[in-house]
Amino acid sequence: MLTNADCLICRHCGQISYGSQSDDAMGRAWREQYKAEAKLDKNWQGPKGMHHATRAKLMNIIHACEEQRDRALCAFMAARFPKGWHL
Repeated sequence: MLTNADCLICRHCGQISYGSQSDDAMGRAWREQYKAEAKLDKNWQGPKGMHHATRAKLMNIIHACEEQRDRALCAFMAARFPKGWHL
């Protein structure tokens, strides 16, 4: 006998969203970087047969994601410490 806990429901009926739909700008940057890194080999080298231009595009994506996260961190720190950070 099936109970309600055993039934499967669709995402619409269960009001369930994908994880990527609740990402903020930082999460989107990480997700995009992971996708680009997954296409590269160890140490961000292009796999055998990958065109240099393709690797260059992937590296540009990775660097852009890192810059986006750096800008977001600087904006957060400036808002959190408006008078600056002193050691």
